[in-house]
Amino acid sequence: MKIIDIRTRCVAIPTNSMLRFNTGVHPGYFMRTIIEIFTDEGITGLGEVGGGDQRGAIEKIKPRLMGQDPFRLEAIKMRVLRTVYYLSNARIYAAIEMACLDIQGKFMNRPLCDLLGGAVRNKVPFIAYLFWRYDRPGGGDDARAEDLADHCEELADTLGVQSMKLKAGVMAPKEEARVLELCRERLGDDFGLRIDPNGVWSVATAIRIGQRLADLDIEYFEDPSWGLTGNAAVRAAVPMPIATNMYP
Repeated sequence: MKIIDIRTRCVAIPTNSMLRFNTGVHPGYFMRTIIEIFTDEGITGLGEVGGGDQRGAIEKIKPRLMGQDPFRLEAIKMRVLRTVYYLSNARIYAAIEMACLDIQGKFMNRPLCDLLGGAVRNKVPFIAYLFWRYDRPGGGDDARAEDLADHCEELADTLGVQSMKLKAGVMAPKEEARVLELCRERLGDDFGLRIDPNGVWSVATAIRIGQRLADLDIEYFEDPSWGLTGNAAVRAAVPMPIATNMYP
């Protein structure tokens, strides 16, 4: 089996408000690039990648992949993740790998989980993100902890999720701590709470907020400060687990 073509398209997934984060605002939609890989046996695989419009990057990589076997992922990886391109191409490779795995599952006529070791559960729990919002439904902006606590209750009721992660680093840290305090008060001890300021707080601020939240049984504190050294310093001073998706 050989790859004979790769096509891409962009889709904009609308949101019902503008979502704030530590360095800006999601402008009412999330952009995703969908990738389709076609093979000489008539099987097509689908993948996707975030980070805006990635069509140009995929077009540059496309010639390296023509004629490749979608089962030979290591060979494909070496063609995509050249050393000089590694940081910029990692997410592109993920989309290509996703599409190739889709092809493999279709070719074998088996669920993809069977090719990856087999299913271990039938359901996967989801969480929801809790963003500070501009132009929310019904008008107005989120400005106080009470606004986000109201929204947290709404999401729990409408989506049925049992855990929520606050995208922090937007308002004053003590106001964001109040969000979790109110959510715990309203939703009870069994509701999962997480917080992620995306590494923008100082070590001192992160420790102060972490200690304030110590009795709330937070599931984890994600990227509370900048870098592995900063996160390690916070971990030494607070009781909850520390998580990261920003640092290797």
